[in-house]
Amino acid sequence: MADRILPPRPRARLWFGAPDDTESLVGRTLAEARIPHETGLIVLALRRGIAGPPIYNPGPETRLEAGDVMIFLGASEQVERLRNYAELEVTL
Repeated sequence: MADRILPPRPRARLWFGAPDDTESLVGRTLAEARIPHETGLIVLALRRGIAGPPIYNPGPETRLEAGDVMIFLGASEQVERLRNYAELEVTL
């Protein structure tokens, strides 16, 4: 096994994204948004506005609102898929 070279794994990082009123995710549930299915990213938490308490491991029935901040886990390639899929501004 030591002589076998494995391909490098994508590096997973935490990413933050905030939908606004004009984006396709606002008003949809996480199930309807299909973020993991379309991008491979995992939605770890959600915060309602700047001062709102975090919602850890939000369920598929959680509805996204303007001002929400989503916290994702995934590789940069997955984030690029999210940017293309939902036109969402995502940062580290």
